[in-house]
Order: sequence, then structure tokens, then C-alpha cells
Amino acid sequence: MPSQMPPPVPQPPLNTRLRDGWRLLLTVGSLLGGAGLVVALLVYTAYRRGVFEPQLQISVRVPDARGLRSGTRVILSGLPVGALRGLEIQADGQVMLHLSVPVRYRGVVSPASSVAITQDLLMGDQRLTLTAAPRPPSSVPDRFQVAYRGGGGLEDLLARGQITLQQLDRLLHTVERLAEGEVPGTLAQLRGSLRSAEAVAGTLQREVPATAAVLRETGREAGSTAREARLASRELVLTLERIRPELSQALRRLDGSGEQAEVALIWLNRLIHRLDPGHRLRDGDTAPHRDAAPPRADRAAGGPEDGPSERSAAPMHPGGGT
Repeated sequence: MPSQMPPPVPQPPLNTRLRDGWRLLLTVGSLLGGAGLVVALLVYTAYRRGVFEPQLQISVRVPDARGLRSGTRVILSGLPVGALRGLEIQADGQVMLHLSVPVRYRGVVSPASSVAITQDLLMGDQRLTLTAAPRPPSSVPDRFQVAYRGGGGLEDLLARGQITLQQLDRLLHTVERLAEGEVPGTLAQLRGSLRSAEAVAGTLQREVPATAAVLRETGREAGSTAREARLASRELVLTLERIRPELSQALRRLDGSGEQAEVALIWLNRLIHRLDPGHRLRDGDTAPHRDAAPPRADRAAGGPEDGPSERSAAPMHPGGGT
């Protein structure tokens, strides 16, 4: 009798199998992408540190390498340019430090450079500070030794801190002396100055009202005087306008014969008397005759009469009448 076949294993639906496959692919891709990103970051960091760049090998002998280890930063002009690659103790007890600096700094550092052990802060990490000594790049070898420059480590920092403390102590003593001696005197002077200022302010408060009244009265008087001066100047202008024709005729008569000069002088004196009734003639002047009249024009020039009539020669009052 034939044996029976085992029943077939049930298979999941096709869409379920496809979904599981995509999930597997996404997981593997994410892992590979993350690993690639980490490798790229490591390569970039190594490139930035000059791992793939040719290096200058610099050696320096130091008496003490406390706080130094492989990887300690090498600083040039305040910027990290390299690292400490190894430490080797010598037969005399000193330590030989091997530094690596990218070759792009060839010429900036040279055998004339020097190295000092410094510290970022009081509790910061140690670092190697390399000084610049520019030389032609062609004269700088790939391997050379530089001198050690002491005074830059923790001991020097502590010494500078002690000096700073001493300076602060002297400053505090100076401040104390000022507070005990000079400051009270200065405060007393300030109080005296304040009292003087208060006295001046009181005087101003008392005197300002009276002074303001006097100033206002003076201003009013000045305004009245200015108005009177304007009226007087206006009257003077009007008077000059009225006598301008007669003055012109008198001046034209001066250009005539000598016979009419005396009469013209009399007319000028009359004009002056009209401008200033209180005027007195100077010595030698001829007093104007009350009945004097200008000569007839027919006798002077043989033509029609062109001078002012006796009526026009009479004094004119400011009102315009004769």
C-alpha cells in the first residue's frame, strides 16, 4: 500500500513576502550607509590632521615631560598644526619628543624654531608651542631638531600667578589708604561744594524775579525808543523829500555867475534854517535878509524866469504851508 505524502507547508501571501524583503533591504542599506558615513568622517578627520599629508619630523629634548602624551597638540601662532607622535627617554635622563608637522609649514618652521611646554588654563591640558622662524623652504630638511625654550609650563604659570597676587595685594593696600585718608577729605570737599551750590541756587531764586521785572521794563523802554527813532527817521525822510527840488535849484544857481553866488548862499542858509530853526551862522557868514529875493532870471541869463518865486522861497512848515 503506497505511503501518504506529508501535507504541504502553507506559504505566506506574496505581498507579505515582498514587504519582508523590502524591510530587510532597508535595514541592510541603513547599516551600510551608517558605516560608510562613519568611515568618511574618520577619513576626513585624518585628512584634516594631516595623516595623509607628508610630515616634517621635528625633535626636541626637554628636561621634564610631565603632562605630555602621544597626540598632544602642537601649536604654532595660536593654531594647532601638528601633534606629538612619540616620547623617548635618553641616557642623560632627558626626554626626546618627536613632533610631526605638515610639510606645508616648511619655511615657517625651521631648525631656528624653538618649542615650549605651555598650558591652556590653570587646570587645562599641556601643549607644545612651536615658534615660527621663517626660512627659504628649500633650505629646511624633512627631519631636524629644535631647541627647547623653558618657562611656559605649570611652574611658570604658578610663578606668574604669585606675581599677580602680590600686585593685587599692593593694590588692596593702596585702596585701603585711600579709603582711610583721601576719600573722607574728598567727600568733605564735595559736601562743601554742594552747600555752595545750594546757596547760589537760593540767591538765584531770590534775585531772578526782581531782575526779570527790570529786564521787562528795560525792554519796554527800548521798544518805545525804537518806535520814536523810527518816527523821527520817517519825518526826516519826508523833510528831505520836500526840500529836494529847492536844494537842486540852489545848487544849479551856484554854477551861474559870481553875481548870483551871494544870493544862492543866502538861499542855502534859509534852507538850513528851515531844517534847523535853532541853527546859528558861523563867523563870516552873511545873514539872510528877510526881504531878499532871488535875482530875476532875465537879468542873470536874459531868458524867462526859471528860479523859484518869492512865495516858494518863503520858509515851509512841516505841515506843507508857506
